[in-house]
Amino acid sequence: MPKQIVVRITWKISKPEKLLFVANYVYSEMSANAALFSSPKVPLKDFKAAIEETTEAYNKRKNGESAKGLNKEKLEELNGLLYDQAGYVNSIAVGSSAIILKSGFEPISNEVKKAVTPGSPKAAELKTLGNGTLKVNILKVEGAIAYTYVLFLGAISTITVDFNVLKVSPATEDVIILPYGKTFETFYNLPIGTTVTVIAFAQNSAGVSAASPAASRLIN
Repeated sequence: MPKQIVVRITWKISKPEKLLFVANYVYSEMSANAALFSSPKVPLKDFKAAIEETTEAYNKRKNGESAKGLNKEKLEELNGLLYDQAGYVNSIAVGSSAIILKSGFEPISNEVKKAVTPGSPKAAELKTLGNGTLKVNILKVEGAIAYTYVLFLGAISTITVDFNVLKVSPATEDVIILPYGKTFETFYNLPIGTTVTVIAFAQNSAGVSAASPAASRLIN
């Protein structure tokens, strides 16, 4: 007998980056489908605030024992909120994988395939709009639910993926990273006269793709 289709638990506290990724995506999708998810267990404004607080605590986790303890506390709180939202979505979906997907969660049953890491995007199409503005477009990647853009304003550094989080080495201020992006994004106030190089990554709950080919444009 087939299992009832319910929310798949794809995150865990021991992998904070994955937990934050899932929380951000669930917030984004539930907000986009607010008419369907009209009375979530955790109000979306409270959910967003918890995500922002957890992200800040995680970024500052190395600033001493107090910061480390706050990070642990916020991760536990956000983990609990995700379980609350998942329970609410299950009550709305009543076994519908389509409704679960609209919430940003993944469905699970013996009839649903597990997500796989998406392929890498093709090189981005870049268009300058003047006044330091750059428009970036990429083709949709099958299976991707979000995209990360890395903009180099100078020399290109090494990009690695660790626990589904992009890291640039050596660290430099001449790099802009935009996570959870769409297939089209616009960047403002870039330094005029600088050649910007853009590399894109596709991502979903299974992981982050390999890098796209680099694309460059002189900013005017």
